[in-house]
Amino acid sequence: MPFVSPNDLITSGEADMTTSVLKAMRVLAADDVFNSPYISIEIANRYPACSALGVPLIAGEYKLGAAIIAFNTPHHFTPDEIERAEQAGNQVAFALWNFQQGMEIQQSAKRKRCAC
Repeated sequence: MPFVSPNDLITSGEADMTTSVLKAMRVLAADDVFNSPYISIEIANRYPACSALGVPLIAGEYKLGAAIIAFNTPHHFTPDEIERAEQAGNQVAFALWNFQQGMEIQQSAKRKRCAC
């Protein structure tokens, strides 16, 4: 599945995988994206994916986004795949959070140096 920009999301209340995953706060599997409560048929038609796994990227209380793993052929997600995706998502979320915090600290330090 190609990168999905915020402009690709439909804001008319139709289901999209990212919103569904962040609301559920857990990994969601759509073995058939054309028959899933987690993604609208209109969005599914935009991409070649047949199956998708949505992985929340949540660090503590901060919802950073979601990783979508898609298959262009039908795929049934096993409990083991879902568990591994959840573990990976947790690690990625905390890495992103730490990176973001580091960037904010650097920017704050630059602002303080410039203010003198």
